[in-house]
Amino acid sequence: MSSELPAGWVEVQLNDVAETCLGKMLDQKKTAGTLMPYLGNINVRWGKFDTTDLKTMPFEGTQIERYSVKMGDLVVCEGGEPGRCAIWNSEEPVMFQKALHRVRSGGALTNSYLQRRLSLDVQIGKLDELYTGTTIKHLTGASLEKYSFPLPPLNEQKRIVTKIDTLTEKSREARQALDEVPALLDQLRQSILAAAFRGDLTKKWREQNPDVEPASVLLERIRQERRRKWEESELAKFRAKGKLPPDDKWKSKYREAPEPDFRSGQPALPESWVWASVGELTECLDNQRVPVTRDDRSPGPYPYYGANGQVDSIDKFLFDDDLVLVTEDETFYGRTKPIAYRVSGRCWVNNHAHVLKPLHPLDADLIWLALAHYPVIPWLSGTTGRAKLTQASLNALPIALPPLDEQMQIIRTASAGMGIDAPLRREASESVQVLDTLDSSILAKAFRGELVPQDPTDEPASVLLERIRKEREGRAPKKSREAKGGSG
Repeated sequence: MSSELPAGWVEVQLNDVAETCLGKMLDQKKTAGTLMPYLGNINVRWGKFDTTDLKTMPFEGTQIERYSVKMGDLVVCEGGEPGRCAIWNSEEPVMFQKALHRVRSGGALTNSYLQRRLSLDVQIGKLDELYTGTTIKHLTGASLEKYSFPLPPLNEQKRIVTKIDTLTEKSREARQALDEVPALLDQLRQSILAAAFRGDLTKKWREQNPDVEPASVLLERIRQERRRKWEESELAKFRAKGKLPPDDKWKSKYREAPEPDFRSGQPALPESWVWASVGELTECLDNQRVPVTRDDRSPGPYPYYGANGQVDSIDKFLFDDDLVLVTEDETFYGRTKPIAYRVSGRCWVNNHAHVLKPLHPLDADLIWLALAHYPVIPWLSGTTGRAKLTQASLNALPIALPPLDEQMQIIRTASAGMGIDAPLRREASESVQVLDTLDSSILAKAFRGELVPQDPTDEPASVLLERIRKEREGRAPKKSREAKGGSG
């Protein structure tokens, strides 16, 4: 293989050019010693450290020297993602514990070169044969020492690292910008919906269509529809018992939907709009939900929905309609994803999502858009960790109801604005993948000796390696005659 390498390069194993040390679990209950911060596997990321949650424990005498991490040391993960590594570039004292290797290079190798070389080889699977374990992979100390790679002359290593950093800095900046895209799209989506239900998106349309039926008249028709559906349901119960009611007294049992509960104030609406509650505009079908455990679900063609969308598929269905599902008891605090989503056709819904069917003539898209990013926290029950949007609170949520004709405009306009969301997220994700491929190509080219020009005056790596070997032999303790087994 050496003949295939660029001039001056040589194939080495890590133990030829560096010293490695594997951390071990220390007794955290001990109180003697100096309290020191220490790195765990979770603190080591790809090419950097996350020290926001460093833990501390006492270290004594020889432990401090053996398990300290110094400026320039390479820290390599033994487990988790074996081979994930970063260089410690701080003067701050820190220790390392189990599941981490510390690598200190000799005079033939720079850790900055090794970190980039090792990261690439992990990603392309070159280290797979060094791992132990089946389900959970580990990179043992013996395996890490056997890790082999081409070693350029020392000065060429430095030129390679400088060039890599220059080229990848541009992709790093682009990646940072792309990482902000999802949050910006979340803000855009919420801004579109907020503008839609303030009437901002259809202000010009209202000016051009001043004579539409006001929402107050529409709301009265919807209330009548709600009562009609209730009466049909009650009559069906009588018929199921084989009789009809003798008079109309049973109708007195009807209860109007709750009034809108304005816990966070009542904003002004356009003149032709009106406030209504969710319960006035929809029929809640929660009593038809049925949870099915994973073990009891048989795969099938119908989606099985929970609090955050489809979680499985199933061979049966409960519903076959245009519905809006609303999260009931999942995380609401700090949430960016919608709390409501639109479903159509045959499906099954468990008891973690409320099921709403809009009353005639409302479109399910309108209810979905109104509730998708609803600021629901003031209406929640329970603690932060177990917050719940009860059916009663959901039914009392205020919704700004536009005239029927304007609703269609809102649905078209808001849907068009939100329609750019998925393509832009996909393009951002694809662009990140392109950057990852580009960075990998840069590294691959660098480690083939094609990224920077060679300098014929550089000392070949083989010469430097031989000098280090002799120095190591000179430092090795000589065995006494007794240790060799004979005193005469």
